Amino acid sequence: LTAPVVLPEPGDDPTACAPWSGDYRGEIVLVQAAGFTCGSVAKGGTARDHGAAGFMIVGDDDLLETGISGVPEIPGILTTATDGAALVEALAAGPVTVTFGPSLKDAATVDEPAQIDLLASFSSRGTRQANGLKPDVSAPGVTIYSAAVGTGTQGVSESGTSMAAPVTAGVTALVRAAHPDWTTEEVKAGLMNTAGSDARTADGTVYGPNRQGAGRIDARAALTNQVLAYADAGSGVVSASFGVVEAVDPTVVQNRQVTVANKSGETVRYTLAHQPLAQQPGVAYRVQPEVVAVAPHSETVVDVVMTVHRDQLRKVPDPTVVTDDGRQFLGEASGRLVLTPETPGAPALRVPVHANAKPASDLVAQDREPGDTITLVGRGVANGTFGEPSSYTSLVSAFERLGVSPQLPRCTTEARSDCYKSELERSVDLAQVGVASDVAASPADPWLYVGVSAHGRYTSPETAVNYGVHLDATGDGVWDYQVTTTRIADLDAPLVVVTDREHGLLPSAEDPWIGFLNVADGTVDTNAFDSDVQLLAAPLSVMPLIDPAASRISFGVRSTSAYGTVDDLGTVTGPDGGVELAAERMSFDPLRPGLSFTASGGPAVLVPVTGGSTLSVTQSPAYARDTAVGGPKGAMVVLQHNGSAGPGRTQFVPVGVRPDAATAP
Repeated sequence: LTAPVVLPEPGDDPTACAPWSGDYRGEIVLVQAAGFTCGSVAKGGTARDHGAAGFMIVGDDDLLETGISGVPEIPGILTTATDGAALVEALAAGPVTVTFGPSLKDAATVDEPAQIDLLASFSSRGTRQANGLKPDVSAPGVTIYSAAVGTGTQGVSESGTSMAAPVTAGVTALVRAAHPDWTTEEVKAGLMNTAGSDARTADGTVYGPNRQGAGRIDARAALTNQVLAYADAGSGVVSASFGVVEAVDPTVVQNRQVTVANKSGETVRYTLAHQPLAQQPGVAYRVQPEVVAVAPHSETVVDVVMTVHRDQLRKVPDPTVVTDDGRQFLGEASGRLVLTPETPGAPALRVPVHANAKPASDLVAQDREPGDTITLVGRGVANGTFGEPSSYTSLVSAFERLGVSPQLPRCTTEARSDCYKSELERSVDLAQVGVASDVAASPADPWLYVGVSAHGRYTSPETAVNYGVHLDATGDGVWDYQVTTTRIADLDAPLVVVTDREHGLLPSAEDPWIGFLNVADGTVDTNAFDSDVQLLAAPLSVMPLIDPAASRISFGVRSTSAYGTVDDLGTVTGPDGGVELAAERMSFDPLRPGLSFTASGGPAVLVPVTGGSTLSVTQSPAYARDTAVGGPKGAMVVLQHNGSAGPGRTQFVPVGVRPDAATAP
């Protein structure tokens, strides 16, 4: 295609995300990527619909990490920010004609040394297991030029795992061919130990092992290396990962053993040290011994010892993590065990070291004044000033418990929807559901709060498992609203939205209500990761079918896993395969709550507490009409910073119906 290039006319969207008014017949329109808030299909479609012969998208930078697909009717290309700026400047001086097409594909290559080891903007940590560390290694995967399958001699430039994974597989195959007697764990260690180049940010900050693994793989080093180091021999993990450490005791000491195996015919000597990449107050590592000599064809074991001082812990992220947008993040202490050889010129070896340590409370809810006051007994957490992003503070929220669900079995020989397949989806198994309202404190704008606890922990919320609360506001037995967890692009925080039966966002798709899971963003630590309880909240104003004069709702909760498992509490699968309310479902009146809870003078939602703190319980006549499913109703006390062992995060306190309320209307 050869045609004149033009910019969108004044008043037309320069990103081509919105329809234009101008006529661009026979012209190539130069539009801005603008973060690709809409994709190339939408941009190309706008250009096509207004007569353009083609379109050019100016990238946000010169990396060209993002591929485009466009539309079949007209051609389009993506150009660098530098080239785009040059075109805009040239257009200001006079007419510009551009030619592009298949004949010019792969006509030139560009070498950018400054991009070497620059981590791709789209790179993701991915799903993780509770105590596992991923990724293992990094590999080249941005604008890699390689063979185009089925073309004979042609090539193709691609980005993503589509390039990084084959590179890694190829190097693995070379190591396997060179050392056919090595175990899978040893081959993996060979790749990781010799990954001696670091992925970094644009300003040179080195990423920790939970973003880059051991480092960028080095094929030559992996093939020539004869000494291996790997943690927990036989496990296959290689990395010395301590996983999530819930510090209940004042001092926690844990150890990971690292095997150093000499596959060569000569004695090797190494000096060992821990090299920190992300440092967390309250966590320290040491290596013992600090020097080893390993005889030919033998091995020795060294210890990586982690010491956690509970009361010194602060929530400090990896230095490459941006936290000023309210994102959720983990406190992290990570780096690597480095084995420096005595022999000059021999490569140093790496073993990633990683832990997510956090203080844990051990509070217990006790009914010391039955039906009126709940007292918390035990030890809370108060590391830092509450509200500061680096602080840990034990929090309490209280609900009227209306749902109890038994444990799901683990799948055995057959993967079904009514059993869980692995610990990755364990939090799909619903345990308890509670509900609360703050109408007493906020009568003009009351909110509905739902607490959902599971029989197992999740690692990251709204990743493998989704919770949906389905509410019938009109009393016809059909749910009208869904309060559910979700995520949106470019915001690293789990969210809550309200939808209608067609899954349309409310109050409108153009201006939806969006809230944070656990009621707060990442500036308040709500123990959002590696937990078994979540808080979903939404204002009643988003659900206008709730009639102030007859505000009782019935509801159920469905959890769904990305792996196909479903658990229902007050919900069932309807004839069309969708979710519907069950005959046995929970009921509650958010404008006349049966039980109300206050702490420190306000609603018992995310209230800082410690041993001796109290919750006041108020019962109304509506409590007698509230319907529970699966177990008795009462108080559900959520202590989000309690450890996984011991009394647990979700505790039940029985609350009987007062005799004078038993026959209330």
